[in-house]
Amino acid sequence: LNDILYVATTGGGVFQKALSSATGPWTIVANNNGLSNLSLASIIAVNNTLYVGTNGGGAFQKNVDDNNPWSAVANNTGMTSQYIYAMTLSNNTLYVGSTGGVFQKTLNNNNPWAAVANNMGLTSLTTYSLTLFNNVLYAGSAGRVFQKTLNDNSPWTLVNITGLPSNRTINALVGVNNVLYAGTFGGGVFQKNLLNANEGWTLVVNNNGLTNLSVRSMIIFNNILYAGTNNGVFQKNVTDTNPWTLIANNTGLPQSQRNV
Repeated sequence: LNDILYVATTGGGVFQKALSSATGPWTIVANNNGLSNLSLASIIAVNNTLYVGTNGGGAFQKNVDDNNPWSAVANNTGMTSQYIYAMTLSNNTLYVGSTGGVFQKTLNNNNPWAAVANNMGLTSLTTYSLTLFNNVLYAGSAGRVFQKTLNDNSPWTLVNITGLPSNRTINALVGVNNVLYAGTFGGGVFQKNLLNANEGWTLVVNNNGLTNLSVRSMIIFNNILYAGTNNGVFQKNVTDTNPWTLIANNTGLPQSQRNV
C-alpha cells in the first residue's frame, strides 16, 4: 500500500517497511496503540485503511495517513466470535471468517456486524479462509468449502468436496479462470473446476515440488500461484504442468520466520 509493506504477526502486532529502502528497518504501526490484542491472524488494506483480525480480540482498523491509534471496527458489536482468521472485501463491504461463522460490515457507517445469511447452511462455523470470485463468496473450514452468492437471501451451500481430505483445514482459497484453489494444512494445494459442480477436487500437479504440504496462505498474480508454507514460499504457473518451485530458495528469509 503506497510502497509500504505491512505484516501482521502472531504476538507483536502490525509492522511496516518502506519497499523503496532495502536496508530500512521494520517499525511498529502506531506503536500498536489501541490494538488490545497483538496476536493477529489476518490483514487487508482498503483505501489507505488497514484492517486486522485478531485471535480473540475481534477486528481493528487504522488509517495509515494519520497518527491516530487503532480502533475496533464497530466496537466488534454483532460478532459472536472475536477470533478472526480471514478477511476479504467486495463493494465496500468487509467480510470476516471467524470461529463463529462469517460476518459482514458495510464500511463508512456505524452499523454493527451481521452474520452472512445468518450463517444458515454453514454447518461448520469455524472459517479459516475466504475468497470472492464471480460474485460468489467461498469459505474454507475443516475439510469443507462453502459458497454463498452475494446480494441475495439464499443460504450457504456446500461445494462438492470429493477429493478434499476431510481431516485437513482449508487455510487459503483463491479463484482464477473459473478454477478454485484450496491450500490445506498438511495436504498441499487442490483445485476444482467451478464450471462443473459435479467435478471433484484434484491435487495441483500432485504436489510435485511442494516439499512442505502445510499451506498457510495463497495469492495469485499473472497466473502465478504463490503458496506460503511452514518452510517458505513456493510458486506455480497454473497454465502449465511444471512442478512447484521454491522462490529463490527463500534466500534472506530466516529459518525461524518461514511460517508464511
